[in-house]
Amino acid sequence: MILIAAVIGGLGTGLILPNFNLYISNSTTSKNRGRIISGYNAMWYIGEALSPIVFEPIIRKTSYSTAFFIGGIVYFCALIIPLLLLIVYLVNKKNSQQIAK
Repeated sequence: MILIAAVIGGLGTGLILPNFNLYISNSTTSKNRGRIISGYNAMWYIGEALSPIVFEPIIRKTSYSTAFFIGGIVYFCALIIPLLLLIVYLVNKKNSQQIAK
């Protein structure tokens, strides 16, 4: 089961990574493009390097299931927090446009 999940996760990552880099490069100015793509890729690989260091003690003390559960919570928070910030930004932008009128 873990092998199947790893294969599916690897395929998803392989499909997302180049497309997201393209999205980022199209969303930024040419002046900032290198800095932003480098920062994104650095965070991606720092996460890959730190995850075994962080999760190995958790697996030793508990189980793989607990480590995957904690990882799922972290990923969920990593998804929800930017979405909430985007909602707050859009609401504030809408309110400031209404005040300007």
